[in-house]
Amino acid sequence: MSLLKGEKIAGKPGAERLMRHIEPRMVATLDQINARTPWINEPDCLNCHVDFKRPDPATANAFNQWTSGPEALYRMRHDQTKSMMCEACHGSTHAVYPATNIVDSQRDNIQPLQYQGNNRTIGRENCRLCHTKTRTRAGHHPLPATAGF
Repeated sequence: MSLLKGEKIAGKPGAERLMRHIEPRMVATLDQINARTPWINEPDCLNCHVDFKRPDPATANAFNQWTSGPEALYRMRHDQTKSMMCEACHGSTHAVYPATNIVDSQRDNIQPLQYQGNNRTIGRENCRLCHTKTRTRAGHHPLPATAGF
């Protein structure tokens, strides 16, 4: 509905016709749904992973909280130092580690398996996997030990 609402606002003729056959599930009315543009306004990881912490499955919900533009998309984001892209350690947008693939259970985990022998985020247990010197503070974002992982 959010995509169709965005298409309707953009003047696409078929959007309203398609919307008539769909009932909102997450909210009571269509007016409560925020319009979005495909591939530009997507759910934001930090909607659920507040302060980089593990989300509470009972309350985590990214619906209706879209990124504001291309620079806010996960695939475009960098760490706090602006030197590493999030995907370098966490995997691609559609295969965030650890991942499960119905074709092969480890297909999307090749990078972490190759470099550290497990399917967790790159460097999760060992900063020295990438850093040659011992780190005294978190440089990319709060480390998993402090983030509830």
